[in-house]
Amino acid sequence: IEDNSLLRRGEECLHLKYGLDVSINAGNTLYFLPSVELFNHKYLDDIKKLRIHEIMMKTYIQAHFGQTVDIYWSKYLTPENLKKWMNDSLEEKILQMYDYKTAAGAKGLAEVSAVIAEVNDEIKQTCIDYARAFAVAFQIIDDIHNFSDSPRWTKVCGEDLSNGKLTYVIARAIKLLENQKSQRLIEILCSKELRKNDDIIREGIELVRNSGAIEECKEKAKKMSLDENERFSEIVPSCEPKIMLNMLCLKMLDLAYDT
Repeated sequence: IEDNSLLRRGEECLHLKYGLDVSINAGNTLYFLPSVELFNHKYLDDIKKLRIHEIMMKTYIQAHFGQTVDIYWSKYLTPENLKKWMNDSLEEKILQMYDYKTAAGAKGLAEVSAVIAEVNDEIKQTCIDYARAFAVAFQIIDDIHNFSDSPRWTKVCGEDLSNGKLTYVIARAIKLLENQKSQRLIEILCSKELRKNDDIIREGIELVRNSGAIEECKEKAKKMSLDENERFSEIVPSCEPKIMLNMLCLKMLDLAYDT
């Protein structure tokens, strides 16, 4: 809803299918349903239930704070503001936003698992760091796929650009393009009128594709995940579930990008 999206996972968005009232109410309900299972869980003692509840609340707050930053950038996106933001470590701040918005859920799950397994603080923090690195890397890969026309991509190609969203890939493209092309991408990104034109959005997509940002960001995402995976492997004992988790994460970060 906040992204004005038409598709999610290849299907029409719920708010378009069933209306804003139903979709918002359903989404909010999903926040509360896990608490029912948590407090009725027969294998968790009261201390663990309370700790997991605290983690859930922290996760919800982090995710919404991350989304708040994302909304702020889109809401106040102008060439002047963008120039100021880019001179103030914008790319690092986008990754921090991903840490909150995208990685909150993964970090929360890792921390909950650590509480249930009663592991020491070192293993718990290693698991949280591993989850963070994977989730941020996955968001970068998701940004990359936003510029794919592949039928396997289950959203609208160029949706981030047409919605005026500052993603890591777009920020890198602006930095990598030569001055005239960089200014043109900024002009498209910051203009609501230009973003309504399909031909101009296609021009912006090609600017991003030709900037080298897609290839660079794909390598960064892989390195980010692999580096943390190495530390994870040193701390967490080897076992079949760990191997399966590593394989799953690597596969999700290696999804083919097709133009």
